[in-house]
Amino acid sequence: MADSILALNGVHTAGKSSLGEMLEEREGLNYFPEVAQKLIDEEGADWGEEGDHAFQSAIHEEEASRDRDILDGDLDHAVVETWHFGNLAHSMETAREGLVRDQNEYIQVVSEETDTDIYAVFFNMPLENIWNRSPHFEEGDDEILDFYDRVRDNHFQIYSEHGIEHVVIENDEKGLEEAYSQVRDFAYEVLEQ
Repeated sequence: MADSILALNGVHTAGKSSLGEMLEEREGLNYFPEVAQKLIDEEGADWGEEGDHAFQSAIHEEEASRDRDILDGDLDHAVVETWHFGNLAHSMETAREGLVRDQNEYIQVVSEETDTDIYAVFFNMPLENIWNRSPHFEEGDDEILDFYDRVRDNHFQIYSEHGIEHVVIENDEKGLEEAYSQVRDFAYEVLEQ
């Protein structure tokens, strides 16, 4: 059973994938990329609008399936992009109440019923950077900024409700290398406990 799970969280384009890949390549940590992107790549437009209820349900099921492999396997640790915290933060804005309840209950069960310690890193960035980093959004769309502002706030509500130790790392003008050194230090601190 994995002793620790470290979730890499943050809004769209915050740098989760880049930093997870860096942890894997440079430190040899067991990195698992975001499930949502895998499902988009497999199903494409068939999912409809990103973030709808069916899409969020599929993400939750895929994450839970992967968790069984992580929790039952021989890994000492897992660094997982987004994990259930990020998915729940989105579901709180886009999915039906039943899925939000199920996701909350799932996190509670993993936290309380396993010996796996769970931690989170939240990569924070100025939300206006989404326009420069993603081809999907039009610059000046305040609805997008409002949505991701709520998603960001939802992460911290989830951490608080579930008692998750976390750190906020700024990924802004300092650049990816500075963010990487901070997440690496936190990862070693919690994974070696």
